[in-house]
Amino acid sequence: MPGATTEKITTVVDLALTLSPTNEPKVTILAGTNDWANGDGPDEIAGGLGQIVNLIKEKRVDAQISVIGLLPRADTPACGISATNERIQEMCTFNDVKYVDPSKVISPKQLAADGVHLKPGGCRSLANLLISTATGEKN
Repeated sequence: MPGATTEKITTVVDLALTLSPTNEPKVTILAGTNDWANGDGPDEIAGGLGQIVNLIKEKRVDAQISVIGLLPRADTPACGISATNERIQEMCTFNDVKYVDPSKVISPKQLAADGVHLKPGGCRSLANLLISTATGEKN
């Protein structure tokens, strides 16, 4: 969902969970960077992700939920991303869901020229992070 904020994602997740006949046991959430681009701060982003988490928990009580923190951005100081990810991690702890730290596998060097999207190597690193999160394997 290019350009989607956590508010838009919440609407789509609600509809998808309502219409989906399956009960997927694992859900991984990667969202929030567009909220940052729209001027939201750490509390708003963590709150938006918390709404998504709570919606999934309400509709899929047995779901194993993981939330991946914000990826680096060239237009944002690393301390801004770190502060946001700390709030996301606190939200995950509060809601008893897994927090996944993307800074362990994604660096600013893996950003494309626009400073937001990933180069192919960064995409591979993110894909491996998503796979290891879904399977429970270590990176």
